[in-house]
Amino acid sequence: MRRIRLLTVLLAVLTLLTAGSQAGAGASAAAGQKKGVSAWNFDGVTGAMADAGVGWFYTWASGKERIEPPAGVEFVPMIWGAGSVTDTELDRARSEGTTLLGFNEPDLAGQADMSVER
Repeated sequence: MRRIRLLTVLLAVLTLLTAGSQAGAGASAAAGQKKGVSAWNFDGVTGAMADAGVGWFYTWASGKERIEPPAGVEFVPMIWGAGSVTDTELDRARSEGTTLLGFNEPDLAGQADMSVER
């Protein structure tokens, strides 16, 4: 459990460092690219993302779940748990994004519930 949390923190730091070092972005644009949110399809979701100035979002799934993001907002697919590691889900994730989130809270029984070894 502790290793997974450490790995998650390290990946988040690396992601922030990489995003911050991308050339050609101003300070406010870089900040917007770093800000991500979890989202679900509700009336006004597109406007809410625009108002919050997010650069990316995820849905706990490999697809956008019918969300139309504002222009310039990237969708980041997620493979939620071991049951989501299928050719169909991986192909969908590959077609909808360039970055992949993996395994939602693997240390919790009610979530992905996966051991470090798995």
